[in-house]
Amino acid sequence: MRKTKRGDFLINACDSSKDKVWVGWLKQWMQRFGMKQAPLCAVAECGKLATTGAHVRLMRRRHEFSLIYIVPMCTGCNNRTGVAGSPPPKMRARSGVLLMESNLKNTCRYRCKNSCKFKQKRQHWWQRLFGYPAKKG
Repeated sequence: MRKTKRGDFLINACDSSKDKVWVGWLKQWMQRFGMKQAPLCAVAECGKLATTGAHVRLMRRRHEFSLIYIVPMCTGCNNRTGVAGSPPPKMRARSGVLLMESNLKNTCRYRCKNSCKFKQKRQHWWQRLFGYPAKKG
């Protein structure tokens, strides 16, 4: 069973709205860990009760885990988005929050190896070495 530690950050996962569970992710999380009442939001700065089970990526120090986890979050924190055209913001995690693995892998458009709206098109190593311009579009 994995838990968040002091100094961990959570990042909302991109394109996770397709991953659905019949009872809802928060109820699924509560059943998995035997909780009767809704827990607090997993974001350290927030003190609200959790209303959703959010798909997040975990960042510990400089290492980012490849799995996507489900954690309890309030709706406000779950809907946090960065400035348009920038990556989603990092949120400091409350320590000791239980992490439930989802069946998704890290498909975030910002951190993945595929090109996306947040970062330039990928180039071959030799293109970067010899200063070729980045691919457009």
